[in-house]
Amino acid sequence: MSDLINQPWVFGLVSLPLGFSLTFAAARYIERRGQLVDEANMIGVAYLRTQVRRSPFGGQRRICFGICGHSIIEKRRALR
Repeated sequence: MSDLINQPWVFGLVSLPLGFSLTFAAARYIERRGQLVDEANMIGVAYLRTQVRRSPFGGQRRICFGICGHSIIEKRRALR
């Protein structure tokens, strides 16, 4: 058994799938992080647009965006 572990091909056989899986996991993490930043930017822009545009429902829109933003944050925290 110890002769099998000391063989260099065993190390290569084990390290290759491990390396690929870690690389794919890192790529998924970076993609998910980018999507989260894009979503946060879209919510922020929409909230700022409610402040710029004057309308009788402006205050209600800001409250709705605040509630929506907080619910998204809570969902993201729950997924961690």
